[in-house]
This record gives sequence, structure tokens and C-alpha cells, in this order.
Amino acid sequence: IFFVFLIRFYWHSKHYLERERNFPPIKIQHRKIHMLPFCQIFGAKFLLEVLGGAGAIWGSAEALMLRNSTNTDIWRTISLIFGCFFVLRWSFQILSYCLCCFDYSSIMSESLSIWGESFELVVVKFVLEVMGATGAAWGFSEIIQLRTSETIYLWRPVAVGIGILFLCRWFWKIAFWIRVKIRETKEADDDNDDILKPYVVEDIEMKLEDLALTET
Repeated sequence: IFFVFLIRFYWHSKHYLERERNFPPIKIQHRKIHMLPFCQIFGAKFLLEVLGGAGAIWGSAEALMLRNSTNTDIWRTISLIFGCFFVLRWSFQILSYCLCCFDYSSIMSESLSIWGESFELVVVKFVLEVMGATGAAWGFSEIIQLRTSETIYLWRPVAVGIGILFLCRWFWKIAFWIRVKIRETKEADDDNDDILKPYVVEDIEMKLEDLALTET
């Protein structure tokens, strides 16, 4: 699996640079017949986001010394719950990709759409990227036999440090998203003001004319 994703990473990097840091636009036609891209996309998503989401909880809990031999069953249950949530999210993404249903942002109101985006950014990104980075460093160091009972004191700070780095990145993403939403809201308000301004001026002129007629 490691070498498969290494080849996939090389292919994505090469494609990214050849197209001047821009991927081709997403097609709007029905896409169920494109089996190779479908399997590549959602096979990777299942490993990275479904199994990775459950593994992120499991691995980071041990790295942070929250999981031990006395509460293994509790953390197994928590990890499986998050795994089930990511399975549902993955299934919905498949339906959206196949155009069997619409993306949540297109069928929800603007306020609910913002809540959906914020949940994806705050909760999903935190689990997959912050906790996932911590668990990945912790687990991979054991796989390649760098982390043993003699070196565990060294790898715990390394895993936690990587998690803190990705935590700072997560905070930056949230701050950037908030700035974008504030700018979009301000631009929308300015556009509404430009649209309503002629009507407001006309209404004021009509009231002045009525007032002048009343005085006369």
C-alpha cells in the first residue's frame, strides 16, 4: 500500500506541474462509466479518509498517552464510531460524484451550507489532518521499527510535535476561511446596496414631491 500511494503521489505531482498547478475542470456529465478514475479516487479516499479517520483516532490517542491497556475497548469503540461516520461521508461522496445526488451546498440554504462547510473544515479536517498526522508519524515509526520500547520516549515528542505543526496549519485554514466569508458577505452587501440605491433615491424624490404638493 505504501508503494502504491508513493506511485500515486509521483503521478499527482507530475500531473500538477505539467498543467501549471491546475487540474483539468470537473466534468458535469454522468461519470459512473469512468471506472478507472472512479476506483483510483474512491479507493484512495477509502484508505485515507475512512480507514485513516478511524486510525487517526486510534494512533493519536496512544501517542498522546490517552489510550492504554486499561481503556483499549473504549478507544476501539470511539475509533469505530468515527470510522462509521467517515463511511457515510464516503458513500455520499460517491453518490455526488456519480451525479446521483447533489452536493450539500446546492440543496441547503446559505446558512446551512456555511454550517456544513464549517463542520467539514473544523471537525473532518481536524481528525484527518491534525490527528491523522500525529497517528501517521506514531504508527509509521513502529512499522519501520524505529519506534521500540527503548526509543518510545523519543518518538512520542516527534509525533506530538508533528501534530502541533498540523494544528497550527489547521488554525490558519480556519482563519483564512473566515476572512474569505467576511469578504464575500461584504461584497454581497455592497452589490445589494448598488441594486437598491436607485429605488431608494426614487422613493425619496417621490416623498419630497408629495410633501411639496401637500404644502401647496
